[in-house]
Amino acid sequence: MPNITGIDHIGIAVADLEQVLRWVEKLPEFDLIERRTTLTPSSGMVSAVVRLGCVTIVFVQGTDEQSHVSEFVRRHGPGIQHVALRVREIDTVLEHSGASGLQFATPVLDDIGISQIFSKRDESTGLMLEFIRRSEDVPFSEKNVQRLFESMESGGHY
Repeated sequence: MPNITGIDHIGIAVADLEQVLRWVEKLPEFDLIERRTTLTPSSGMVSAVVRLGCVTIVFVQGTDEQSHVSEFVRRHGPGIQHVALRVREIDTVLEHSGASGLQFATPVLDDIGISQIFSKRDESTGLMLEFIRRSEDVPFSEKNVQRLFESMESGGHY
């Protein structure tokens, strides 16, 4: 039985979240699931989770120039920042990573009904992979997003 069961969501870094939301709300089957502001003492991000039919997209924008999201946009331009792959077991990803050489930017971040870990950004594609185990459609909690943002920021991962 394969460990990867599908795409959970796609993360897209943008320069202007409000402009993007005005554009996507015109698309068929648009549903704004949540909006969030995440702040640390040195930076932050605003985000919006959008569902278009059966596809979930998380749009993120840095709140200032120090944000790792702003740094991503400076280096790569607006676009896909990460792809979240839904998995049955995070431990299987960790076991396979040793043999494959996959390195991680974050520790495993656990919350009620959800575990996730982010790979380091691949220089050839500009992508990070998120591996996520989620019970049903458990949403991200404030604590979960805060820990993730702080982990990326402290590690200098943009």
